[in-house]
Amino acid sequence: MSTTGRILYQARDLFRRSRQTRWAMMSQIVTSGANFATTIIIVRSLGLEAFGRFSVCFLLMMITRSFLNGMVLLPMSTVGPKLSAISRPAYIGFLAVNGLAFSLFSSLLLVLLTVPLGIALNAPWLPTLGLSFALANFTSNGSDFLRRYHFVYEAPVWACAVDIVRFAVQIVLLVLLMTFWRPVFSVDTALYAVATGGLIGGLLGALNYGRISWSWRLIRVTWPRHWNFIKWMTPNVALEVTQNSGLVLLGGAYLGETALGGVRAMQNLANIINLPFNSLQQIAPSLASRAFKNGGRAGMRRFLTIMAGWSLAAVLTISVGVLSLAGPLIKGLLDLPVDENLPILLLFCLMNALIALRFPITVGIQSIEKPAVLVSSAIFSATVGLASVVLLANSVGAISIPISRVLVVLTSFFMLLYLSRHHLGSSRRGGIPWL
Repeated sequence: MSTTGRILYQARDLFRRSRQTRWAMMSQIVTSGANFATTIIIVRSLGLEAFGRFSVCFLLMMITRSFLNGMVLLPMSTVGPKLSAISRPAYIGFLAVNGLAFSLFSSLLLVLLTVPLGIALNAPWLPTLGLSFALANFTSNGSDFLRRYHFVYEAPVWACAVDIVRFAVQIVLLVLLMTFWRPVFSVDTALYAVATGGLIGGLLGALNYGRISWSWRLIRVTWPRHWNFIKWMTPNVALEVTQNSGLVLLGGAYLGETALGGVRAMQNLANIINLPFNSLQQIAPSLASRAFKNGGRAGMRRFLTIMAGWSLAAVLTISVGVLSLAGPLIKGLLDLPVDENLPILLLFCLMNALIALRFPITVGIQSIEKPAVLVSSAIFSATVGLASVVLLANSVGAISIPISRVLVVLTSFFMLLYLSRHHLGSSRRGGIPWL
């Protein structure tokens, strides 16, 4: 075979093997684009204070989604690919019960907690949004579950379709509220738009769920493996929430809804830069588990090395592009002052690059089913994050939130690097986990 022929063959092979990644990237482009479009619509139509209130609800829903990921999606992504095809109907029946139960329970819990959360977050208006808030959480968790399910079982087109339909409905409803139904446009009706989009997207995803059955024998075998994740990932997720959405909510409680709205607007803009990481997050646990199953630790390390390189390169490339347009994006699309918001955006960009470096270690630990390592690291980083927000909020204002997030990721990175060296290092020597 000629040199040109080999190159073309390798290119075609790489294209075929990247099918999951390409659709995951498309799914994340849709998600991040829709979230940014939602930000623009609400900020320009209702103002930063209203967007701050919407952000409080959105961040609380993101907290429940984090628990969904740790208690349902991550075990599914890690255990599912290792089971035989014969076990699939019973296993996905077990998953369906888990996903539905979590979505329902978390929504009821949010309704019951609206009053104490309103007091704790200095948001006395929160109980008035109880119904729309709960419905948005229920359908969002349901569609998130079905989207990840299709990625795990190698139906990425269906996974992407769930997001396309879900967010298309959401944006269309928000545009209608902005243009034709302006008198009734509010945070409440915006949450109903989110709920409707999640419902339609979830119904589409359910159409291709597959044949389900129930087997107590399979549950007795797989539940201990799920429980191993749940018992460790629940405290880990609580700590992750504390150092992610929790820090933003804490900063908002100190600084007010308008400041929170501005920070969230910059964070949503930075999330466009974070597309590679968010895309890989959908598929990396299941892909790494397959690499571990087929090639052991060495095969998994090779996969993590490639993933780390591509993720970091993409983050840096997109960062340069977005930052070159930062002024027009902040002023033109969001109608916000550039001088006070650009430093916040820069810090979120730095945080994204650090996350891209940390991510392969996290996925490797998940794939070998050692979640206790993540909990140990999260204890230190959460403490650093909370202390930095409390100490900095009153002196430097809104920029204290992204500063705290950068400190959290740095602390977590070095702790994971230290704690995971024996689990992910070379069989001949300890070393940098992904090398």
